[in-house]
Amino acid sequence: MITSVRCPDCSAPLTGDLTCSGCGLPLTGPNAARLWQVDQELASLTGRRDV
Repeated sequence: MITSVRCPDCSAPLTGDLTCSGCGLPLTGPNAARLWQVDQELASLTGRRDV
């Protein structure tokens, strides 16, 4: 499984803060968790397509 360490919105490196240091996207809460899941699914599907 591909693990992202970049913001799903602006691709800035994530530092462990509660918001992205690049764009201010909130990285906590149910919406952030769902966005993370979708981003991971997209990365996985992209990897499968490129095989």
